[in-house]
Amino acid sequence: MTTKRLRELQKVIYGIINVGNIIKCILKNMLSKMFRRNGTENPRINSSIVNLSGQKIWLWIFGGMFVVPEVLWSPVLTYVLPFFLGSSYKFRNSFIFSSHTDPLISTLIILIQFIGVLFFTITLYKNKENLRYKYIILSIFSLISLIIFLVLFLQISLNNSDLLGF
Repeated sequence: MTTKRLRELQKVIYGIINVGNIIKCILKNMLSKMFRRNGTENPRINSSIVNLSGQKIWLWIFGGMFVVPEVLWSPVLTYVLPFFLGSSYKFRNSFIFSSHTDPLISTLIILIQFIGVLFFTITLYKNKENLRYKYIILSIFSLISLIIFLVLFLQISLNNSDLLGF
């Protein structure tokens, strides 16, 4: 490779890193604004703010319970998109939907996603801050929670395991 191409590649890599840092700063700023109370930013000043930092941690945990399985295996999109794009369409050919694995694995993954989104919504609802977009975000996550519940119900009803005794 020539030095010119290496410099171009280095610029692209630095650009990707900068975009990641920008997104991280935006998310950090949004979360700090969401959980700021009484105009103070230092969580050691007020004991109620320490409680809010715990809410942030739980929001990240519950958000991760939904995002990580969706990024790795996309179970919800694999179930939902064929209804809109035709029955032969498969979003991702994942191992959890193959005939070689137990359907209980995909049911467990969807259940973890449902619990994550449900508790994320509940934790955000319990936040006493007056957020500008709080009810829009709550509506979106309530809709996602409903969709995941329907996917979970479809998964349980369509597989042949005796998970609920049907």
